Amino acid sequence: MHRTTERYRFFLSYVNSLTKCFIPFVYLKPMNHRLIKALALGLMIFRWTALPLPAQTVTVEAPADTVAVTYLQVYDQLMHLRIDPAQVAPVQNLTLRRDVGIFELREGTLYLCSPVQGDTCGAIFRGKGRFRFTPPTRIEREHLFRFYEVETFEQDFTTLFLIFADSTLQELRRKLTFAPGEVPRKAREAVAYALEYLGDKKGHRFNYSIAKTFLEGEPNGLFYAHFSKRKIEPFFFMINPFAYEPVRFMRRRKGGSFLHDHEIINQFHLQAAYRGDSSAVPPPRLGLFIHHYDIDCTLKGASLDFSARTRITVESLWEGQKSLEFWLYKDLVVDSVFWEDGRPARFFKEKHNPTLWIQADHPLKRGEKRVLTLYYHGDLLERRRDWFLIKSSKGWYPQH
Repeated sequence: MHRTTERYRFFLSYVNSLTKCFIPFVYLKPMNHRLIKALALGLMIFRWTALPLPAQTVTVEAPADTVAVTYLQVYDQLMHLRIDPAQVAPVQNLTLRRDVGIFELREGTLYLCSPVQGDTCGAIFRGKGRFRFTPPTRIEREHLFRFYEVETFEQDFTTLFLIFADSTLQELRRKLTFAPGEVPRKAREAVAYALEYLGDKKGHRFNYSIAKTFLEGEPNGLFYAHFSKRKIEPFFFMINPFAYEPVRFMRRRKGGSFLHDHEIINQFHLQAAYRGDSSAVPPPRLGLFIHHYDIDCTLKGASLDFSARTRITVESLWEGQKSLEFWLYKDLVVDSVFWEDGRPARFFKEKHNPTLWIQADHPLKRGEKRVLTLYYHGDLLERRRDWFLIKSSKGWYPQH
């Protein structure tokens, strides 16, 4: 065991059993060959077939790659959003309503930002404003009360940063007059600071919902607002089209000044859902249904170095999808990805980033099935003498 290479294959149930029991360590006595043989027997091949999804099956012969936009292109443009000095407008008593959230821009200046994939999708307001909202359900109002002892939240702000893929740009252009203007240093700094809550240069990470929106390149109702009176105490209001409960009210998570995380206070459906108007409520834009996994894992050497080959059968759940995304343990490294015909797929996955982005070779049709084969490896198990720490009991295979 200590000097030779052993090959193992294992069931998902083996690791899930550890998860359910919350046992992060596995103890192996040195030279206990019965235990080693038992472990090798337990680490068998995992195959899982999902329940069939009632959907039209579409067979499409894949042409040469026709999707040109890559994740790194979108990431770079989002992380380098800058104020456009040619798009500056004075503001007086402008109100933006997004579901239950109301933003009153009383007096100040609004600046549009540089485009992402050719579309203007960001803006920042500096001046005097006020935000208010009342959660639509009793449970959410009670939860808001636990934080702030109010059922209607109101907050003054001097900075409001927006990212959108809805009708916001059209509304701003209709209500304001934009022209070239001076851009103060504090306005530029406010944009850079707001982006720290969405992206991280380590691992080239960016907020999944926003990145996915601009990879697809279609309006989908996304709205994200970062607003504050004190710079280091921002609040956030978001309509996330990929979430089951798309409306979120958040604040900065408590902790050190180096933390830039969102803490969800309220999360609920769009107002139309509570009025019973199902036609006005778009379903969450779940991208894929996974029909089948075929996973072959290897644990090598005394330290049980992890590597795997995973074959996934997926089905696109909406028309024209251009990117496929999966989640893996952040420190796993993806070596290669192939389509069912053996052609390499374009993908992005870096260490310290749990998201694997795979670029479709053509916009997928709704109901179109594809098969992907992934090869990856990494430090999933850590050995401490005779103890083995499983760093991620679920992130060892790609999930959606």
